[in-house]
Amino acid sequence: MGGCRVFRKLKAITLNSIGKLRQFTNDTLLDVLFYGSPAYAQVSVWLGACYVAWSLLVNEAWIPCCI
Repeated sequence: MGGCRVFRKLKAITLNSIGKLRQFTNDTLLDVLFYGSPAYAQVSVWLGACYVAWSLLVNEAWIPCCI
């Protein structure tokens, strides 16, 4: 019962934007933890490397160093 009272008081003095900021932070943190897990980390690194390599090739900025 006391928890409800505290919650109502906090809600009354909290800005509306704080809830949106908290939701964004929670979602972002969950994404970082999820995609940083061993099951997805290697795939994320591989996809990032492929994207960078593709971007360099498309922009003709890539110069092979091992030819």
